[in-house]
Amino acid sequence: MLLQKKLTIGFLAFLLVAGCSHEKKVSQSEAKSYEEAKSRVTTETTASEAGAKNYVEIKFNEGSSNLSDSAKDSLRSVLSEARREGKVDEVIVLSWADENYPSKEVKKLSKEQRDLANQRNKNIKEYLKMMRDVDVNSYNMAERPSAFSKLFNTADSELKSSMIEAGLSTTADKADYTSKASHSVILIKTKQ
Repeated sequence: MLLQKKLTIGFLAFLLVAGCSHEKKVSQSEAKSYEEAKSRVTTETTASEAGAKNYVEIKFNEGSSNLSDSAKDSLRSVLSEARREGKVDEVIVLSWADENYPSKEVKKLSKEQRDLANQRNKNIKEYLKMMRDVDVNSYNMAERPSAFSKLFNTADSELKSSMIEAGLSTTADKADYTSKASHSVILIKTKQ
């Protein structure tokens, strides 16, 4: 897995260098496609490291924790697909506030932003529980792992580190990095 992560990061670095080596003007739609591709790589890498074959990313309206009909459809679909592949072992929910993941200097976002990410986690968890009993673990991406979490290398610390290594944007980064603000990533692990 470490080799795969290094290859992915190396490939992204190559793309970045290759993209910067000439002065081609990029349209807004091309830039958006590139950002979406970088975002997908971040999610795919984290899903792979967590052992989740099925995953989905949903977007919230700014300031809202309500699940849209589209988000509910996506959650139902990915859970159904996972169940066809095996017994659902665990669902991991990572929810962001309306700001990027906090940098090392910031450590955690404002209470309002942390509460928003918590409420998004709660709403997703409640919705998934309505669909059948599943084990859901949620992580607030508006705060960095605690010293305890880092010391004992908990799932919280591992998942957040995995996303950072895969290219997740933080509050210290420029806007051209992969941002997950106002999003939730749902990873589904199955047993065969």
